[in-house]
Amino acid sequence: MASESFATVAKRRSLGVVFIALVSSLIWLSIAIYNKDFSSFVSVTLKTDHTGNSLITDSDVKERGIIVGSVKSVHSNGTGAVVKLDLDPSRVKDIPSNVTAQILPKTLFGEQYVSLNVPAH
Repeated sequence: MASESFATVAKRRSLGVVFIALVSSLIWLSIAIYNKDFSSFVSVTLKTDHTGNSLITDSDVKERGIIVGSVKSVHSNGTGAVVKLDLDPSRVKDIPSNVTAQILPKTLFGEQYVSLNVPAH
């Protein structure tokens, strides 16, 4: 029975370590992309008198039916709620400064979203 040389064993083990490192880095990259770690956003704070129970993190923010961002966080402050919004920087220039917000349901029993209402003038 012939035994393998030290170089062959070392090469196979180093390739195994490289393979494990590659798989680990690909898993980390997919998680980072899902969490939007490489995306830039414009942060906006929305103060409301209530949010209901279905406005959750990562809910949509829409203007005229087009998704322009997402909800980053929802916090109750006793008298109302503070909602942090992350808006797409390329869409922010199309949103006027006097826009109002409304929290609407997607479906009768489903999650809610934030609708940005543009005034007529």
